[in-house]
Amino acid sequence: MREHVEALTNTVTAKYELAVEILRSYGTFRFTATGWSMLPVIWSGDMLVINRVRADQIQIGDIAVVGRDGRLCAHRVVRLPEGTKNQSWTTQGDALPTPDRPFVENEFLGRVTEVFRAGRCIALSPNLKGIDFLLAQIVRRSVFSDFLELLHQRYAGYVSAEGQAEFEFDVDLVPPTFCGPDGDLSVTLRSGRWVLDRGDFRAELDLARRHGSIRQSPNPYSIDAVLRIVHTLVLAKEGGFLLHSASAIRNGKAFLFAGVSGAGKTTISRLAPKDATLLTDEISYVGKRDNDYAAFGTPFTGELGKIGENTSAPVAAVYLLAQGPANRIEPVSASDAGRGLLANMLFFAEDQETVRWAFKAACDFVDRVPVYKLTFVPDARVWELIG
Repeated sequence: MREHVEALTNTVTAKYELAVEILRSYGTFRFTATGWSMLPVIWSGDMLVINRVRADQIQIGDIAVVGRDGRLCAHRVVRLPEGTKNQSWTTQGDALPTPDRPFVENEFLGRVTEVFRAGRCIALSPNLKGIDFLLAQIVRRSVFSDFLELLHQRYAGYVSAEGQAEFEFDVDLVPPTFCGPDGDLSVTLRSGRWVLDRGDFRAELDLARRHGSIRQSPNPYSIDAVLRIVHTLVLAKEGGFLLHSASAIRNGKAFLFAGVSGAGKTTISRLAPKDATLLTDEISYVGKRDNDYAAFGTPFTGELGKIGENTSAPVAAVYLLAQGPANRIEPVSASDAGRGLLANMLFFAEDQETVRWAFKAACDFVDRVPVYKLTFVPDARVWELIG
């Protein structure tokens, strides 16, 4: 499967590079559209004819073809450069609720001049009229609006329209395929960009620019997986990590409860007393602060189905969970602590340098934060030993 994914990725990149070369050499190119961001004017499967023109020749309403993240994007121009300093253009899919990230001249490849559907040429208009306008509004308010609303609900407490985004994504929604989330995952670094491939999504990330693109069907599970992977990549370099653990704050300190599925993360979260603030029952976010570590709330839920509080506290201890006949806490050796932490860290990258960062992050953490084995019975009295 992995060989198939890599071959598919190489094929997509090769097609993109071929398109760029043909356009620049011959001034015209044809390619088959995918996705539904330009409905109802352009449908998936339509043949688009692109002609090479200068960026300063395009006008509002033209369908510009832009090269981004190794792919061709054909969207309508909605804003031209203002003045001589800000030389950037803005496009937007007819069926999308918001504009794309502005593009600059070296990203512009050409203009769509003809659209063919089932062998018939479809007339292009610089703006949507009549039934086309109504259809575009329906798509905007159904598929994409529903998807955005779903994300707002899923990440409630973590989504805000205020402030500067730490990381920006262009999300391209496409019709569902037969491939599901159980396919093999590939996370590789190629020419300075991370490429994430699974049966239900493909994403590309530029960590230096804090920008990425995600191509998936309108479901929350694919983007959830991408966000987890992105956090593991960003945190590894910063000395932090995501841990397969529940976590909660009590008396101003954070406690993590690590273990595989069935170890008791959800159980101990459910048993938490009223004075404990749940950060997560599934995936803990651990960030480095100078020589200390803090645990942050996450929207990644487990069986409890409850989003953690968006807050943080210094990490006081990590408990490796085990169920037994009595509640007790036992110290573990440094080597066992390291092994226990690494066994529960989320990590997906196939890159030696990133592996070294993650390994160092785990070693540094167990040098500074105590790790114990917590054996417990499913009884609220276990929390008398904690905090």
